[in-house]
Amino acid sequence: MGSLRGLRLAAETYSHRVPLHKPTDWERKILIWAGRFKKEEEIPETISFEMLDAAKNKLRVKISYVMIALTVAGCILMVIEGKQAVKRHESLTSLNLEKKARLREEAAMKAKTE
Repeated sequence: MGSLRGLRLAAETYSHRVPLHKPTDWERKILIWAGRFKKEEEIPETISFEMLDAAKNKLRVKISYVMIALTVAGCILMVIEGKQAVKRHESLTSLNLEKKARLREEAAMKAKTE
């Protein structure tokens, strides 16, 4: 019985204590970018690991949204560039054939000079 009571007291004592962490400069920037705090002066001396993990997760989501937007913008840009190239009658095949013809001419001129 005595040991059970000791366990209860230990659980009650430690259930309210959350381990705290002193944030580094980089972690302070993460907390601000994630929108948890507005200014660096507002960040307390110690924060919980849960707060830091939540801020990191929020920042990851923001970065992934930016990457998705940049990917879509890049795809749209490539479609526009491709349509402009078609209007100029440029294609990879025609560019490749021109390059090969130029290389053949250079090789023929080189052979004549030797």
